[in-house]
Formats: sequence, C-alpha cells, structure tokens
Amino acid sequence: MEKINKVLYLVLIFFLGSLGIHKYLNGRILPGIVQLILSFILIGSIIALVEFIWGIIKLEKDENGEITIPTGFFDFL
Repeated sequence: MEKINKVLYLVLIFFLGSLGIHKYLNGRILPGIVQLILSFILIGSIIALVEFIWGIIKLEKDENGEITIPTGFFDFL
C-alpha cells in the first residue's frame, strides 16, 4: 500500500473527488470510471462529499502526517 499526505489526499477529494481522481491514485480504475460517469448526474459529487467527511473523521495519520490510501470504502462502485 502506498502512503500519501492526509491533507493532500483530502484536498484532492474535495476539489476533484466528484471525478473519481482519488480512486485512480490507489489503482482502483473501474470505480474511478464509474464515479466519473456518475458525476454527470451529481451522484459522484455526493459520494465524494461522503468520502471527504469520512476521511476527516476516520483516517489516522502517522507521525509524518501520512496515511495509507484507503481501500474498500465505496468499493462496490
């Protein structure tokens, strides 16, 4: 698993999350494409908002401020 700065990851979700860009970051291409398609009917934005809030609350960072990129959250998409 890769590690990324928590703030960078949350900024990425906040600004480009509706397009599924953060899903490409950890190799989940198909869920990223599905979220990109859903962004045209605003469902992708709702999913990104939920993932953003979840990231603020649940993602634990290490002493360097990095997190392990989460998998399994909204993996059904």
